[in-house]
Amino acid sequence: MSGTVDDLSGRLCGARNGATRLDATFAVRGLPDWARTRLRIGIDRLESDGDEVGRIYGELAAGRQLKPALAALLQRAGTIGFTGSFDGLVRDFTATGELTTAQGLVGGTLRFRPGERAGQTRFTGRLATEAFGLGPLLGQPRLGAVSFSAGVDAATDGGELTLATDATIDRLDFRGYAYHDIRMNGRWAGQLFEGRLESADPHLDFTTEGRLDLRDPVPAYDFELALRRADLVALGFKPPRHPLAARHAL
Repeated sequence: MSGTVDDLSGRLCGARNGATRLDATFAVRGLPDWARTRLRIGIDRLESDGDEVGRIYGELAAGRQLKPALAALLQRAGTIGFTGSFDGLVRDFTATGELTTAQGLVGGTLRFRPGERAGQTRFTGRLATEAFGLGPLLGQPRLGAVSFSAGVDAATDGGELTLATDATIDRLDFRGYAYHDIRMNGRWAGQLFEGRLESADPHLDFTTEGRLDLRDPVPAYDFELALRRADLVALGFKPPRHPLAARHAL
């Protein structure tokens, strides 16, 4: 570490805490005015695993444990790594990098900043991945790899996530078939979704738009579906006599 209080820089090499390893550089300018202090952090290597994440969470959350489903997902993720950078103020910064798990890599750039209301955090940017093993990560054997690019505009407020996304799914493997050319444009607000889903796959061509409400014990939905083609044989389902085409309001 070198510099003065208002202009510090340094490097961490081989830092360890349990299963967590960190190699990083940093520059801090503007102290002691913390609100206006600018941080530049370069992460050459950050690695951890599910057990370590659970342990750190317990220490920070007064002994509480991760929910079982999340703990299982982190175990399936194996070694979790990150390389990238953080640049900006403490409450308004941009993170750019690549997150790796046993199933593959997700890269992108996200900007984090305060939201419109007190206590709200907003983040915007883009995420992308190529042949990421989504099914193995979620523990769903019929679901395989996914390749996508998505713009996100999200906010957290009191533990609830609001997410608007415009995503292009180039490939999604399900039940042995690779779906292509899927587009989703919609908004999640807690347990409420409103949006549009389109598929231009050669064997599944449809457009659906509407609303899904999961706030009550019995889900409520209001969708319109235009199904132009569905070749169930090619998709790996029980064959009908002819390819399907229909228009329905659900």
